[in-house]
Amino acid sequence: MDILIPIYIFIIGLIFGSFFNVCIIRPFVNETLTKPKKSKCMSCGHTLAWYDNIPIISYLLLLGKCRYCKATISWQYPLVEFVTADLFLCAYIKFGHTWQCLGMIIALSFFIIMSGTDFKGQVVFDKHTYPFIILGIIYGISTGDYLGTALGILIGAGAMELAARSGYLFVGQRAFGEGDTYIAAGIGAFLGLKGIILTIIMAMLIQTMWAFPALIIKYAQNKKYSEILTMFVFIYIVVNFCIINHFRVFDSAFLLYIAFVVLIFIYTFKVCIELINSTKLEGGLSLPFGPALFMGASIYIFFGDWIFSLLKESEWIRWYL
Repeated sequence: MDILIPIYIFIIGLIFGSFFNVCIIRPFVNETLTKPKKSKCMSCGHTLAWYDNIPIISYLLLLGKCRYCKATISWQYPLVEFVTADLFLCAYIKFGHTWQCLGMIIALSFFIIMSGTDFKGQVVFDKHTYPFIILGIIYGISTGDYLGTALGILIGAGAMELAARSGYLFVGQRAFGEGDTYIAAGIGAFLGLKGIILTIIMAMLIQTMWAFPALIIKYAQNKKYSEILTMFVFIYIVVNFCIINHFRVFDSAFLLYIAFVVLIFIYTFKVCIELINSTKLEGGLSLPFGPALFMGASIYIFFGDWIFSLLKESEWIRWYL
């Protein structure tokens, strides 16, 4: 591979990352992509010169401070620029000069933008989700997998909406925002049926791992020690299942696998319910689910083939797949 091409892709990614920062920030300050035309310091309002907007380099040269008012520049700017460049390069390395590469770069671009707004203000804007879904449908149709695209959208949106509305049965409110339903529909359009299924599973696990320490801290602050004990009991059971599976204590590995999956589902479901309930505690606790969906989708994009091949090679579930 010509070394100049990856360098070029990385630089293009840095430029797009700078643009994505604009897409993330401006909706929160009631600005559009065209007004104002030039970027400005969010602290003093001074219009920035071109040499203040060089991705990553300007941030380093300015030591993370505005040239004019010396206010601290958010680390979000170089982080988004680097992540975008890195993901663009990884997509090119994996898919090469293909239509699939372009499609995945478009999907990853929306992942970055919507994750940014979800982290920043726990909100996903319609101006981002609607184009995401439309472009996903166009990409899915272009691949010729009409059924996979349709099922991906239906299963993605349906599963998320069902999970969200189940929150009314347990805690009297939605488990997720409506934006997550649109996100799942868009991911399903881009990645198809297999992609959205693995994405949702991975997102649940990622959200659980992310939420667990945050919940423990919040419960400790509110002196909810019984809830902390319950959480660690679940962890203890899961670890013991892993040990039992590793040493093949039981002959029926498949039944053990089914039991383990059920246990993980119950534990994940409990963490989700506890996470919703924690919003009622002093100080509140609310974690966005959109970034977990995007991380799960990214795992499928780059490692999905390897994960499914690994599952098919497993002697105790090969017959099922």
